[in-house]
Amino acid sequence: MVEWSRYWSRFCHFLYSWKMHTLEAVKVALHNASDLTLLGIILVFVMSATNLALTLFYTWRNTRKTNFINTVTSSRIEWIGSLREKMSNFIATAIALKYIPANDPRAENKRVELDSLRYSIFLHLNPDTEPDKEIQSLVLDLHSGTEATAIVRLRSLTQRYFKNEWERVKDEAEDGRLKAKRIDHKEAASLATQSSQKAV
Repeated sequence: MVEWSRYWSRFCHFLYSWKMHTLEAVKVALHNASDLTLLGIILVFVMSATNLALTLFYTWRNTRKTNFINTVTSSRIEWIGSLREKMSNFIATAIALKYIPANDPRAENKRVELDSLRYSIFLHLNPDTEPDKEIQSLVLDLHSGTEATAIVRLRSLTQRYFKNEWERVKDEAEDGRLKAKRIDHKEAASLATQSSQKAV
């Protein structure tokens, strides 16, 4: 019986230590699981925060770029409209001066108006680029009594100029990128010369 109680005592001790080890193993597993869960939650939070930050950055950058393109494009459209109006008034005034006698008081008013439009056109154009410089030269040379060929040449050149600028605005609006001027100077000059020869 003593033997039996010793075995029983060892068996109980074994069960007790197994239970304690199992409980300890479960605690460690639960502790590790909670650490893993916490680590998982932290990783998900960091990834979400990074994703949100990148999304906000790219949205801000694209919105800023879009707003800039829209501002430049709308300003360019206003500029084209203003220059077109001034150019048509300038050509109309130059033509009207041809039909007003030099000693008529209206002629002086038309010359003042022509000069005012001339300098307004100059301020709309870039003094450093070729098509703008050529238009400025033609505008400067136009005065009362100008030949019809010079007027036709100016009109043809500015029509081509406005067409190219409008195409540039359309491309910018479609692509979302500002473009350099894409006017073919030789082609524009050639077309203006052809048009002036046809007018004669």
